[in-house]
Formats: sequence, structure tokens, C-alpha cells
Amino acid sequence: MKKLITASVLSLAALSAHAADPGLYVFGNTGYNFSKPESGNRNIMLKDAKAAGTVWELGAGYRFNQYLATELSYADFGKSKANGSFMGSTGSGSVATTAERIAVLGILPVTQDLEVFGKASLNNVHTKLKIDRFASQTFNDTRLGLGFGAQYQLHKNLSLRGEYEYIAGNDFQLPGGQSVIKTSGTSVLKAGISYHF
Repeated sequence: MKKLITASVLSLAALSAHAADPGLYVFGNTGYNFSKPESGNRNIMLKDAKAAGTVWELGAGYRFNQYLATELSYADFGKSKANGSFMGSTGSGSVATTAERIAVLGILPVTQDLEVFGKASLNNVHTKLKIDRFASQTFNDTRLGLGFGAQYQLHKNLSLRGEYEYIAGNDFQLPGGQSVIKTSGTSVLKAGISYHF
């Protein structure tokens, strides 16, 4: 009986260690961006603003130990649209956002298969603004992001993950300093899978 208990404990310890093994992994996420554009000045009145909708992200990460990982990824945060009055003329506009990202994850194992994490990211954001005949411009800026999520191990190499992220917003200005469109931030719910090599 003692041998059986000892063997069981050692097996569980080995499995637990395996779940947190350091190494390279890849991941893919899809989800929904709830962000909507807002008017940047009194000459632009937006109505019927729609959320950016479907997002996707592909990336790779490296896990240093059971508590710490870092990730590099590319994300498409979708395109939000709105109708409105632009400088006295009616029309429509859109704001499409993509980003290259680097993130650090602090991880807390809950059970052998389940862990939760907090995430801090630095995002190189590209925002393409279009307002019918009035403007078409791409803005590039760097923004901070924060998030939290959970990961469940389905197999020794395959896990399900889900997370919420918030990335800071921006005020988009045309040459000359006139504010056109602004966003209060990007709020995204995502779900996906990761594969650990």
C-alpha cells in the first residue's frame, strides 16, 4: 500500500511539473471587440455607431516557468463603422485597427489542468480612418493594454484559453491638429487554443 501511495504521489508530481514545463508555444484567438468610434469635435456628429465586431490574433510565446511567460502576436481588432454629419455633409466613416504586440503574463496554477493569468501588453497600433470623401488616413501609435484570463489543459500539448483585454484609446487628429474621431479604448473578449511544443 505504501508503495502504491508513493508511486501515485510521484506520478502526480511529475504530471504537475509537466503542465508547467518551460518552452515554446503557439496560439490563436478569435473574439469580439465592443469598441465604437466617438465624435472628436463639434463639426462631426456620429450616429448609428457599430462595434468593431470580430477580432482574431495569432502569436507565439515562451514559458519560462509555471508563473511567467511572454508572447509576441499580430492582432486584427476589426472595423467599427458609423453614419453621421461630417463638416455639414452627411456620410459614413470607419475605423479599422491592427497591431503588433508584446505581452508579459503572470500565471497562477489553480489545479493540475487549470490556471489563471494576468497580462500586460505593449501594442504597436495601426488605425485606418476613413470618412467618405473627406479623409482617409492611417495613424500609428503605441498603447498599453491590460487583461486577465484562464487556460485549461486538454492534453499535454493542447490547451483552451479565454481572456478579456482592455487597450487604451486615442484621439485621432488630421494634419493641423483638428480632432476627428476618438476611441475611449478597445475592450475585447477572446477565446482560442494554444499548442505547447
